[in-house]
Amino acid sequence: MKRYMLFSAITGFALILAACGGTQGATPDASGTLTIVQEDSEQGMNFAPDTIVLTAGQKVRLVIENNGAKDHEFMIGRNLMYNDAGAPDGFEEDFFMAMADQINAQPAMGAMVMMNGEVMGGMDMGEEMSDHMGWMLVSPTGSGQSVIEFTVPEDVVGEWEMGCFEDDGTHYDDGMHGKVIVVAP
Repeated sequence: MKRYMLFSAITGFALILAACGGTQGATPDASGTLTIVQEDSEQGMNFAPDTIVLTAGQKVRLVIENNGAKDHEFMIGRNLMYNDAGAPDGFEEDFFMAMADQINAQPAMGAMVMMNGEVMGGMDMGEEMSDHMGWMLVSPTGSGQSVIEFTVPEDVVGEWEMGCFEDDGTHYDDGMHGKVIVVAP
């Protein structure tokens, strides 16, 4: 009886530890689709969800939707960079760079995909081009849903960050950033 109680206690403790130790965040549905909404209000700016979990080898379909009153960017990277004025200005390491030629991006009406400041797809909005290095989606207000499809490479396992650096980094400072966690299969 004592062994049974000890076994039950150890098993229960192990289950509690496993539940607490799991990676928290939104995951793509069975089809690989995950919607990320860009929001802004008087309280600040954010991505919803603000943490996403992807699995290496998984085919992913990110649906990016700007529900805010301002234009927004969507970038994923590591090691935040700052401009000469000290404002957040992109990432040193770009999540999409190694797979840029394998991404199927479908920008919404008025949105555009950029790589290192050059328009790669969608509509050139005729505005000053971004000086951010790396791959990004630029979504103007009311542009609808843009889609980014790719297979998550094995070499990106770890923690990344998504961010918006519009208005000289004020969107990032106002809360428009979040975690992207890539786990091994």
